[in-house]
Amino acid sequence: MIHSTAIVGLGPCVYARGPNGARPIKAVDNHGVELGEDVDILAFAAVVNGTERPTRIGRGSRLLHRAHVGHDCIIGEDVIVGVRSLVAGFAEIGDRTELKIGCLVRNRVKIGKNCVIGMGAVVVSDIPDNSVAYGNPAVVVRQTGA
Repeated sequence: MIHSTAIVGLGPCVYARGPNGARPIKAVDNHGVELGEDVDILAFAAVVNGTERPTRIGRGSRLLHRAHVGHDCIIGEDVIVGVRSLVAGFAEIGDRTELKIGCLVRNRVKIGKNCVIGMGAVVVSDIPDNSVAYGNPAVVVRQTGA
């Protein structure tokens, strides 16, 4: 289900610096968005089109209210992206991972499978599979046996 106020396929705003410090120029190829089966995208959530590859949301995943998934992200299966969480461009989120309320995930970061990222965490480096992490910056506080 995609809520009527959600935006899927939002045009990316990616800019490259012009030569010799000139004004930025828009540098975008639109590769779209791929949604798996049974994906829920709730009110005011946004998914940005890919620039180098499609942005992918895996089967059974849920983007809660005001969640944002940036360009070229890969969101695995059965992932929950919490209310007001932001996943920046090219980030990858593994299957069955939960991003709690207000998480920020830096661009190009990889979060493994079966992880829980705590409320308000700022993820600036990769998180391995089966981890619980929180804080600013987010640190792994425990490994689970998932």
